Amino acid sequence: MIKPHDYRRVYEQHKLMCSRFTNKELLGILFQIMLYFICELFSKDWFRITFIILLGLFAAHESFIFHQELTKWIECDIINTWNKIIKKTNILLIGDPHDQLQEWFLIANSNPDKTTIALGDCAVGFKDYREELKQIPGNAKFLCGNHGNPQECKKYPNWLGRFGFFENIFFIDGAKSIDKQYRTEGVSWWRDEELSAVEFRECFELYADTKPNIVISHAAPSCVVPHMVQDPYSSSTEKFLNELWLYHKPELWIYGHYHKSFELQLDKTKFKCLAPLEIFELCLTK
Repeated sequence: MIKPHDYRRVYEQHKLMCSRFTNKELLGILFQIMLYFICELFSKDWFRITFIILLGLFAAHESFIFHQELTKWIECDIINTWNKIIKKTNILLIGDPHDQLQEWFLIANSNPDKTTIALGDCAVGFKDYREELKQIPGNAKFLCGNHGNPQECKKYPNWLGRFGFFENIFFIDGAKSIDKQYRTEGVSWWRDEELSAVEFRECFELYADTKPNIVISHAAPSCVVPHMVQDPYSSSTEKFLNELWLYHKPELWIYGHYHKSFELQLDKTKFKCLAPLEIFELCLTK
């Protein structure tokens, strides 16, 4: 994809290829580049999108044959500028990274204009990954999950918290580790992996007050788990999430934890489970 400021590279590429173009193609390329310069002079999005739409109208005229890759940039710029005008926010939700931190960071770094949220189990608290976590990109937000230390998460501004709102999304952290008997407390398992009784109560009150349309969590409500797991286990978190869902049913509920890609429609709620590092894009209007 050619970026707006790559004019010199565009010029050099086309200089080598000019002999292959017809007059119509050359005219179209020159007109595109000229219009890009005009667009860059205006800081107001409405001016930019007006000029770009005009370019699209000229593109329909038989006198112009536009270069394919430059035309792709026009389409991308129209979408991005329009999203800014109507105040749309794109958020990438990411399934549990576990120890694949570089893959998680790559997703965030490859989408610098978007906020990314990993749905838990990001290795925070594990000694072997502390140095690697210092590389976490600024746009890489995360939940703690159950394989992480909530107290150490507090050291990272990227952590969303135990529950609350982020960009009009209601989030709830925590889950139960069914393998804790094989783990060492304070090293690979932490007692406060699930919310406390006080946090459950405060979370319910906030949820009842806000009645969100979108919920993200690490675990899923208990009503969903039997549809994914052959021998479902029950936890305080899953039961609590089910109480939230029974009180108010959002349009969309996305979670991780179960290491599989899965979708289910229950009543008016679409439930979506993300496999490790699976990506789900949300487009929110503020």
